[in-house]
Amino acid sequence: MGIRWLELSIGLCLPLLLLGVAQAQEPASPTAKSMFDPTALKPLEPAQYADDASSQLAADEIEARYPPGEQPEAIRMLVTILRGSEIGPNDGWFGPAQTRYTWPWLAKHCGLSPDAKAISREQFPGPEAAWKVLDRNGDGRITPSDLDWSPQNPWVQQAYLVGRLFRKLNAAGNGRLSRAELD
Repeated sequence: MGIRWLELSIGLCLPLLLLGVAQAQEPASPTAKSMFDPTALKPLEPAQYADDASSQLAADEIEARYPPGEQPEAIRMLVTILRGSEIGPNDGWFGPAQTRYTWPWLAKHCGLSPDAKAISREQFPGPEAAWKVLDRNGDGRITPSDLDWSPQNPWVQQAYLVGRLFRKLNAAGNGRLSRAELD
């Protein structure tokens, strides 16, 4: 009974959930056709991506249907693939994270100008737990660098280096370092 109820619940809710997620992820634009509109794009034929020149033309045609910055994730990835990218950390849907909670938003929320350089604990209206999370480097102030999780951030680079070193030392791969592994 439990499994059948779960299957029925998923079957009834999944389409609604997917529709809600799609609408939440992809803002409606009067100039761009919805990715769920079957007439938005013609299916790609193998000849359209048989060689580099054909792939470039197909990517150009797809990009022309969307204003700059309004491509759905799937379209960004398809265009990236058609353009022959190596698909690194900034390509396709792997681009930088987007958020509405930016440094200017946080500074304004704390009663400061958006171009403020730092937020002290006294200026931060939130709880201590939030302060500790946001002051990532523990220097007693929140700065734009504390909110930057890009690969160019020095803290992220250091954390990556420490992670690589830990994985190298952790020969057992169990997430713990033994005395023997340290020796």
